[in-house]
Amino acid sequence: MGTTDTISLADVSSYLPKNRVTADYFTRYADPEDNISNAMFKSPPFRHHIAPGETPADMAEQAIAPMLERRGSEFLSEIDILIVHTQLPEIGIVGSGGEVAARLGISPEWLIDLHNGGCAAFVYGMKIAKQIMLSSTARSALIVTVQNVAGQVFTQEQVRGKPQAAIPGDGAGIGLLVKSGDSPILDIETRHLPEFAGQMTVVADPPRKYWEAGAGQMHVGFTESKIAKVLARGNRIVPEAAQAVCARIGVRSDELDNLLVAG
Repeated sequence: MGTTDTISLADVSSYLPKNRVTADYFTRYADPEDNISNAMFKSPPFRHHIAPGETPADMAEQAIAPMLERRGSEFLSEIDILIVHTQLPEIGIVGSGGEVAARLGISPEWLIDLHNGGCAAFVYGMKIAKQIMLSSTARSALIVTVQNVAGQVFTQEQVRGKPQAAIPGDGAGIGLLVKSGDSPILDIETRHLPEFAGQMTVVADPPRKYWEAGAGQMHVGFTESKIAKVLARGNRIVPEAAQAVCARIGVRSDELDNLLVAG
């Protein structure tokens, strides 16, 4: 297998904030009028929350630290692609990609703030980076994903009592992709469903646009019917995507040892 047309996931690294919040924190504020009962909202024992004043760039720096310890900083000079997904961008108009690049001391030819993809942004970022590398002279790429909503949105006094408040956690993950056959990415499957665009709604009471000032605190709006549709869609699409990958790489699904699902 040649290396010029093969992309490998060479390394991964991550960061979880030190602040651990137990489910009891949210239970004490639970609103009896929000009676959504669904497996999707089953509270974990605890979650990690971003610290006050901590930024996406701070989290990215913490996430890459273990990788720097393992590999040294020399590999950063070969980064041609930087793709950054921040769940809650803190910089208006643009994302945190430029600041992350500055923190790392790199000036990549390709710098992308990936604003879609949500929970699947890491996989989508790998697909984009892989395609760029296969069609250009780019040697390596960093994929950075930052989840920073839990400790900033879901702990607000008007939001923390809602059923969904205890579910999300904060953290950051980084993947290093290189042109190499050492740890090849066999295939990537991503699917876009435009007909469901806009269903991840951000709402407040009284209603307003997310950037407008107002008394109501913003949160993700959920209803019983919406949750049921999301779960049904996921339960259908995930197996379809996995089967599509298996078919292309010539592996039967019953030969897989592990299946990791992010959602």
